[in-house]
Amino acid sequence: MNLLDHVKVALDDFGTGLNNFDAVFNYDIDKVKTDKGFLNLNNEVREVFFSSICSITEKLGLDLVVEGIENSSEIVALQKLGVTTVQGFYISKPIPFKDFVSSHKNSLGIINEENIANCIS
Repeated sequence: MNLLDHVKVALDDFGTGLNNFDAVFNYDIDKVKTDKGFLNLNNEVREVFFSSICSITEKLGLDLVVEGIENSSEIVALQKLGVTTVQGFYISKPIPFKDFVSSHKNSLGIINEENIANCIS
């Protein structure tokens, strides 16, 4: 088994700096993560942006993650536009990987301490 078969590449902070459509089209990526600043656009522009980026990423076979979620109303509004994956403080504050694995070991299928040790080493 090739380890690289299990590696996924995300384009972080899409829409800022060099992380733009050129990167989407020219790099072998699996996921686009939008910059949290797009949540601050006025409602009409935000709706156009997120419905468009949902359509584009879906047609390209890419996953989309909207970063910067801080409240439930943002989730509801984004779901109506087609967003299915979000990230932000409303969901969880950043935590160390070993803490994540330890607190989610049952849902991750990790049932013993040896497997947990393998995940965090």
